[in-house]
Amino acid sequence: MRKMKNRKPSFCDKTSFSLAMAGVSRAVVLKETESTNDVAKELLKNGCRDFATVVAERQTKGKGRSGKSFYSPDETGAYVSVALHASDDKRPYVTIIAALATARTVEEFSGSPAFIKWVNDVYLFDKKVAGILAERVISESVTGEVIGIGTNLQDPDDGFPDDIKDVAGSLNLLVDKRAEYIGALVKNLRDEYENFDKKSALKTFREKSYLTGKDVNVRDLFGTYKARVLDIDDDFGLVVMKEDGVSVLRSGVVSISVIKEE
Repeated sequence: MRKMKNRKPSFCDKTSFSLAMAGVSRAVVLKETESTNDVAKELLKNGCRDFATVVAERQTKGKGRSGKSFYSPDETGAYVSVALHASDDKRPYVTIIAALATARTVEEFSGSPAFIKWVNDVYLFDKKVAGILAERVISESVTGEVIGIGTNLQDPDDGFPDDIKDVAGSLNLLVDKRAEYIGALVKNLRDEYENFDKKSALKTFREKSYLTGKDVNVRDLFGTYKARVLDIDDDFGLVVMKEDGVSVLRSGVVSISVIKEE
């Protein structure tokens, strides 16, 4: 009788197991897709349970905020989207919740402090290692949220593209821990969501603010101007000092870039 060779577990196998251990009832793990957020939207429209998760080894049209793309090369990152029927009291804070969960997971796997660049990027050693995009889904059958989180776990073999190489970084994991990371990320996201307390979350968000005290360029509907970041206000707005005084920025129409010291 011919002996069957033991098949080495694939990324799909390991990730599906890791998500099952994290309590995910529905997981879709793909070799490649245009956008995990788009797949998660379809799950939501078809009546999936909360925290149904879509993962891809590679995205060909990964999404960032304000119509930007998210660089998603093969085998070096964790590209995850989670479907959620967010309650009315938590819906305004899903990006905050995702940022806190991502920073927590980055710290667990890197062993170093992670910071949140208002409002949806996670930084490690002054480099962006993760980005978050929450999208609202409204259809005849459902209203909900899809939370997309992309994390750079390793540097690409050919390096990051020229347009992001100065700002992008990775956790620089020496072994392939993508499946383990993804399971921990979704578990932490569930924990942050289910136990969300605005006062406690605000305290942590302020402690992890990457921009506080920095001089920045701000681009909003009124143009581009320089400002200094003073604080995070009580509703997670970014408090800045401009030439004409103090103002509070809200997410959705603002782009922030740090002015580097010469």
